Amino acid sequence: MQYGCPVACARAGAFPEVGGDAALYFDPAEPQDMAAVLESLALSDTLHSRLAAAGPVHAGRFTWRACAENTLAVYGSLG
Repeated sequence: MQYGCPVACARAGAFPEVGGDAALYFDPAEPQDMAAVLESLALSDTLHSRLAAAGPVHAGRFTWRACAENTLAVYGSLG
């Protein structure tokens, strides 16, 4: 995602939270759903381009600085 590679991942765990609008999601228990999502990504230049452009922007939100600031904020709220 960070390097402009479109992402398709399972709609499970933290993937939707991390991927946001910059990824496509499939039901991990449904192979047909995974195939349909991958097919749509492979066949749609528009979708491919949109995700390739959105990925680096979205991934840029997840920095070590942001992690440290958020962690510090949580610790500060506890004391």
